[in-house]
Amino acid sequence: MATVESICELKQLIIGIDGKVGILSNKLDNIEDRFTRIVTEIKSEVDEVKTDVKNTKLEVQKLREDHLELEKGVGHIELEINRVADKKLNIFRTSLEKKISILHEQQVLLEKHERKYNALVYGVPESDNEDIHAVLNTFFIQDLKIDKEKAESFLLPMLTGQEIIT
Repeated sequence: MATVESICELKQLIIGIDGKVGILSNKLDNIEDRFTRIVTEIKSEVDEVKTDVKNTKLEVQKLREDHLELEKGVGHIELEINRVADKKLNIFRTSLEKKISILHEQQVLLEKHERKYNALVYGVPESDNEDIHAVLNTFFIQDLKIDKEKAESFLLPMLTGQEIIT
């Protein structure tokens, strides 16, 4: 049988256990509240991350569209630049061709003008690397039978381009 003392001890033990159960229950309630707050915070942060990911996807899509639009614009500008460059090059080429033609005409006219006072001699045989002094000497002295001194007086001014005074 249980004695009063043992019942008191048992009662004390139950009260002690009940107090400890109450403390543990309070601690568990605190832990549950903290856990609930942490889970709620994590859920809200996950929702924020989902929203950020969705916004990032939208921004990436918009950037891709902008990139494609820029590529099209750059392609169009490149074509326009090439067209303008080709046009300018054609104008420049035409201008150069005209200038070359004019210079060629001027060269021909200048050559004609320079040859205006040249003496043309026919019937004298030509050879490669001939000495003009020797050819003229032979022509005056042997072919035309001009005295050597008189031929020399003609020869020097002709070779230097001086006027012959007779």
